[in-house]
Amino acid sequence: LDFHRDGSLLSFTVLLSQPEDFEGGGTIFDALRDAADESDQQSTVLKAPGSIQPLNAGYATLHSGKLLHGGHVVTKGQRIVLVGFVDVDLRNMREGALGSAAKEWGRNDVREFWNQRRLKQQKAAWNISNMRYLPKKGRSCLGKCSLPASLLESIENRSKPEIIRERRLRSEDRLLRDIMLPRAERGEKIEEELGEWREVSLEDMDGLMIGWEE
Repeated sequence: LDFHRDGSLLSFTVLLSQPEDFEGGGTIFDALRDAADESDQQSTVLKAPGSIQPLNAGYATLHSGKLLHGGHVVTKGQRIVLVGFVDVDLRNMREGALGSAAKEWGRNDVREFWNQRRLKQQKAAWNISNMRYLPKKGRSCLGKCSLPASLLESIENRSKPEIIRERRLRSEDRLLRDIMLPRAERGEKIEEELGEWREVSLEDMDGLMIGWEE
């Protein structure tokens, strides 16, 4: 599963298979890419290159769904997991924190996309078709214009993979530190109408249970 972010603030993955039933796999995090110790890959849950691999069936990986993560490749056997997503009430979150982080991630994605596209087309120069983004002085070209050397250097520096990753990790760290409000600042909980409670018998569960025996 490619790197992505979930729609939920919290996500979890429960391992249902026995670890000996497969090789590889796990939930891989870009933020942990440099943290894995390749010298000790047997006793730790953190494997290179930044993959969390629970040691036993029933163990879970709980993390923020907003961290860039994916499913690591299973090289042998079959890995079965249960994945869940947990929403957090807006009253518990700092207003604007997620929006600011998403804006920064979007800018990074755009920088990365256009730089990869330029390199794939083997173009040494950046071109711009709208002169309004150029400095007012020197707007004399027609059609596509080459960017001034100073702007080109700035764009290329910001589109370097290591710079993009550093910005992304910094924004993820800031989000995780800021998004949850202190308990004293959270809004009041609003109780929703859940309907009335009643006792459920086995007859009510008929057809809904799997593997039930009297």
